[in-house]
Amino acid sequence: MQKSLSLLCSLLLALILTGCRAPQDVAYFQDDAVLREFAIRAAQSQPVLLRPGDRLNIVVSSALTPELAAGLNKVQIAPRGEHITIRPQVLAPYILDAESNVILPGLGVVGLKGCSRETAATKIQTLIAERGLLRDANVSIEVLNQYVSVLGEVKTPGRVDLLRDRLTVLEALARCGDLTIDADRKRVTLLREHDGVVQTHTMDLTLATELYASPAYFLEPGDVIYVAPTKFRQRAATGQGNAWSQPGLYISGISVLTSIIALIIAL
Repeated sequence: MQKSLSLLCSLLLALILTGCRAPQDVAYFQDDAVLREFAIRAAQSQPVLLRPGDRLNIVVSSALTPELAAGLNKVQIAPRGEHITIRPQVLAPYILDAESNVILPGLGVVGLKGCSRETAATKIQTLIAERGLLRDANVSIEVLNQYVSVLGEVKTPGRVDLLRDRLTVLEALARCGDLTIDADRKRVTLLREHDGVVQTHTMDLTLATELYASPAYFLEPGDVIYVAPTKFRQRAATGQGNAWSQPGLYISGISVLTSIIALIIAL
C-alpha cells in the first residue's frame, strides 16, 4: 500500500508541476536605458518622404483673405454668414505622378520629389507668396494612403495610419491595444521593402537601448510589424497543447487522484 501511495503522490506532484506555467518576460525596458540615448536617436531620425502614387489632401488657407485662398483649393465652398468655410474635397485627392509632380490650382505643375509633408507644404507656401497670389498663405498636407500593418499577438491587429512623421513602433503597438500576455516581447519583427528587396529587423522590447538604436524604431509607409507568440502559446496551438492548457482538466485530474488516494488509505 505504501508503494502505491507513493506512486500516486508522485503522479499528483508531476501533474501539478506540469500545469505550472514558466514565468515569462512581460515587462518592457528591463535594462533601464537612459532617456538621453533615445533623445539623440530621435533627433537623428529622417522624416517620411512623399512617394509617387501618394494621395494628398492639400489645403491652402488664409486668415486675411479666405476668399482668395478658396481659389487655390480643390474644395467645396460653404458660405456661413460673413465667413467662408473651406472643406477639403477628400473624395478627389491630389495624386503624385511617377516623377512626384502634382498640378495645383493657380500654380500648375509643382515638383515634390524628395519632399516630406512639411517641406512640401513650405515649398507650396513659398511659391504662392513668390507669385503674389496670397500674402499670408498657410498650407497643410495630409497623406491619405500611408499606413503600416500590425499582425500577431496584439489585441487588435490591423492597419495603423501614419498621421504624422516619425511614428514609432511603440506608438503603432499602442494603437493596436498593446501586446497580449502571450506575445514574445523579444521577437517583434519588422518587414520593410526597399527597391524590391525585403529587409527584416528583429526588435527586443525588453532592451530599450537595443530598441532605440534599431533602424526599425521609426516606421515607414508599408512596414509590416509581426509580434511572435511565446513558445508556450505555440505549444498550446496543437491539439495536445490545447487540452493540457485547460485549467478544468487539471482540476478534474487532481480530483480523481485525490479520490483514489482516499480509497487506498481507507482500505
